[in-house]
Amino acid sequence: NISVVLIKMNNKEKDMKKNVQSGRSMIEMLGVLAIIGVLTVGGYGLINKAQTSRSVTLTIDQLTSLAQKVRYYARDCDEDCKGDITSKINEEGIFPEGLTYDDGKFSNRDDVVYTVEYLGEDDESGALYTITLNNLGEEACTQLATINLGTADANGFVSRVIGGGKSSVQYSLTEAVNNCDGGNKKIRFGFR
Repeated sequence: NISVVLIKMNNKEKDMKKNVQSGRSMIEMLGVLAIIGVLTVGGYGLINKAQTSRSVTLTIDQLTSLAQKVRYYARDCDEDCKGDITSKINEEGIFPEGLTYDDGKFSNRDDVVYTVEYLGEDDESGALYTITLNNLGEEACTQLATINLGTADANGFVSRVIGGGKSSVQYSLTEAVNNCDGGNKKIRFGFR
């Protein structure tokens, strides 16, 4: 009988060792969960950054497309166009896809507001019309302040002003970062 009891105890020990070896400890599970958490947070940051970059690219595309379309319209304008020509542009249907018209302004899905103003030939900056973008995020403001929009001869671009600051054709990255933080969430672009 003693040998049977010893064999049974030996079998129980083997079963216990088998169970311990095949299971996972709480520490191992917490480690796996921590790794998954870090990967999730990192992935969210990358997705957020990609969405912001896409929104900025879309805003730049809409600005350049609107500027090109308005340029042809503004060249044929006379003094009757002075001031807000946005409603006339809406009537003609010459604004870019992705913009909606409401109350004399265009806006995109990111709530960036585009206002077009005809200045006429007498503006001291040499601009025939301006496009002002409001409600920009800091990243969009910085990129729009530093991007090369061309020249007066190529596409009519003559100036840009961040907030109420000084006029420039292109700001340095440092100037753009300094001017785009805080409350300055608009840029005014001049074209002829």
